[in-house]
Amino acid sequence: MEGSIDLRLVITISTLLVSVVAASAIARYQSRELMQTVTGLRKEISSMDLRVDRAEMSAASLKQRTDMLARMAAPEVLELRHRETASMLKDIEHLKQSMERS
Repeated sequence: MEGSIDLRLVITISTLLVSVVAASAIARYQSRELMQTVTGLRKEISSMDLRVDRAEMSAASLKQRTDMLARMAAPEVLELRHRETASMLKDIEHLKQSMERS
């Protein structure tokens, strides 16, 4: 029986082939599932990037507004405006007095 193929060998090879085919099918299925998961994650990351960009733009806008208000309320600026207002009030009072004399 040396030249003939043993039945056990045929069964063993058949079992091995079935195992390889099954493993290949499982790997293909898992690969497809992983690709779908990766696609979903990419969409989520893109959405998060968009939200982060919007938040950064809002934060930058708020910072710009805050800086502008801080410059407007700076002690030096307020002092200058108070002096200007006092000078204008003095000029108005002087004009009133001039009008009353005439």
